[in-house]
Amino acid sequence: VAQAKAGANLLMFWTILSCLSIHEQFTEALVSWLPMYYVLKCGLLGGLILPQIKLPRWVFKRLLVPTVNASKTYFKASVWPRIGDRLSSVARVVHVGGVTMYLEHLDEQELHAWEADIQ
Repeated sequence: VAQAKAGANLLMFWTILSCLSIHEQFTEALVSWLPMYYVLKCGLLGGLILPQIKLPRWVFKRLLVPTVNASKTYFKASVWPRIGDRLSSVARVVHVGGVTMYLEHLDEQELHAWEADIQ
């Protein structure tokens, strides 16, 4: 049980650290000029590293999980329908192109047989 808990804490730590690194790639140019930015960043990293503080568990459950859930909800409601629309329009173009290429290579007799099957 203790190993599982330690492993879960370690996974939370690395998840939070990777999210911070990704976030930092986009925002460091904006916030690096703020006074005490690097001191606060070192304090946050120190709090994440020290197991007595249990900061990774708090950040993971209070900040990261709700953010991911909100993002999933937004993605399912807004982004996924747009992706589905785009995919269906691409599928239509591919289908029409494939049928057109197929029909171009049919001779008269095969074309009449195909038309009879459709009707």
